[in-house]
Amino acid sequence: MKIGFCLPHDGELSRPENITLLAQRAEKLGFSSLIEPSDHNIMPNRIATTYPYSSSGEYTDTTSDLDQSITLSFLAAKTSTIRLMTGIIVVPYRNPIILANTLATLDYLSNGRLDIGAGVGWMKEEFGFLKIPYERRGEIMDENLKILKTIWSKEVPAFQGKYYQFNGAHFSPEVVQKPHPPIWIGGESPQAIRRAARLGDGWIPIDVNSKFPLNTLDRIEHSISKLRKEILAVGRKPEDVKIGFLPQDFALNDGEKSDTLFVGDADAILQSIREVEKLGINFLGLNFLQTDLESTISYSERFVDLVISKL
Repeated sequence: MKIGFCLPHDGELSRPENITLLAQRAEKLGFSSLIEPSDHNIMPNRIATTYPYSSSGEYTDTTSDLDQSITLSFLAAKTSTIRLMTGIIVVPYRNPIILANTLATLDYLSNGRLDIGAGVGWMKEEFGFLKIPYERRGEIMDENLKILKTIWSKEVPAFQGKYYQFNGAHFSPEVVQKPHPPIWIGGESPQAIRRAARLGDGWIPIDVNSKFPLNTLDRIEHSISKLRKEILAVGRKPEDVKIGFLPQDFALNDGEKSDTLFVGDADAILQSIREVEKLGINFLGLNFLQTDLESTISYSERFVDLVISKL
């Protein structure tokens, strides 16, 4: 099991010196990836769209976000081996040709350490600000992913789609990873599962989607079974699509009893990891962020000592 370290995207911990220290410490501790979460370009003062990852439907995160690609590029220069993951970049927000250049540059400058967590987005108001049709974000996402793959894998790429068409062009830089950096599809809906099967190198859902919860082993197993059926239906093999997981309820504590996955003492966390590993999950992104730098480092070190060392 590979364990990713979720980075801050705002606040005191995201200051350059602090996020650098966290990234370097995560690399030294042996975490497999740095995950820069949350992708918002402009936030409305009032959000009416239902937030899928809270029981109330209200947006529960902060309204400040670092740009994922720039942050990971900054940290690529501060680290040497740990992988760098967008988690999750909203693909329909951006012109796919410009996005292809941005992500290829990040892969190039990091010497092939980029993983792309990609999703369709959920906030209707932000789509409105960006003048992108919210109701068509799924088909825009699919076309954009095909464009990214075409640009990265073809010497002379050409594309004829509904939203974009091009030919007779040259694109640079070349990606280091061939045919392209791994694309992990986020989302828990049937549409997201089908997208992962058709277009993804991985699927990386969250556990607390109120409409499509994945907070029990039975629910996780059911969704993975659907994914594998979709993979076979499009002529791919199950091993072509890796499976990750982002448990938002994760909490390592001192022996408090809980029926929630990834909550409890070290033994409980280890049991959760082993159970989901049996289902085919081979990557976890965990949030160790606390109120200050020292407690965040201490918490992550404790996890390494009590959990990772026993995997």
